[in-house]
Amino acid sequence: ITNSTFTLMRGTAQVAGTVSYSGYTAVFTPLTNLLPGTEYTATITTGSLDLTGNSLAANYTWKFTTAAAQFTVGLSSSPLAGGTTTGGGLFNAGASVTALAVPNMGYSFLNWTENGVSVSIVDRYTFMVNANRTLEANFTLDPVGPSGPLGINLGSAADFVILAGAGVTNTG
Repeated sequence: ITNSTFTLMRGTAQVAGTVSYSGYTAVFTPLTNLLPGTEYTATITTGSLDLTGNSLAANYTWKFTTAAAQFTVGLSSSPLAGGTTTGGGLFNAGASVTALAVPNMGYSFLNWTENGVSVSIVDRYTFMVNANRTLEANFTLDPVGPSGPLGINLGSAADFVILAGAGVTNTG
């Protein structure tokens, strides 16, 4: 197998490269990286000879498709105590990704940023991935808790007393 008896095609365009050997194994090295998610056709022609000098009876052709490009989506929280994120990882190019930010008690979700630039104000951010991305979920300390204003932390206090100049009632 030589450069003249082996071809690699992308559609109708020939892929430039060289054939070399490692022992009895022929290795084709393209001059540029093959494209991700692309079908190629390889052919060994009848001009190739086996170790005893016999040529192939017919061209040997096969097709293969390279793996799709993959990208990493990294997620983080700021401040770290503000909440958690899910949805990051490794994805194929063109995949739909949903990053979810969940605030911890006492915090509210503010926005998603990438390189310091706001990209979404929605806690469930969905996008198509076509490059590596590093997103940060930003949280803010919430002066109002989920059931109203935050109360005073009484720590380990156990007994309480109410003093009133008039009657005290419990309205539920």
